[in-house]
Amino acid sequence: MEKYYSTRQVAEVLQIKPDLLQKAIWQSKVTPPPKGPGGNYLWSYAHIEAAAWSMGRFQEFKTWEGGSK
Repeated sequence: MEKYYSTRQVAEVLQIKPDLLQKAIWQSKVTPPPKGPGGNYLWSYAHIEAAAWSMGRFQEFKTWEGGSK
């Protein structure tokens, strides 16, 4: 089963504030992941990686990826 992360958790991974990530979604700089039944975004590993590339935060993603395995 795939693990999902909250927007707040993804912002921590990318070392940015959650509102900056939300703003990037609103401005179409980051493709939003699907939403769950509660209306919150469900960030998968692939969505986090794509957001990291879009926001120029890939090094932060790779650091997190190395520690999460």
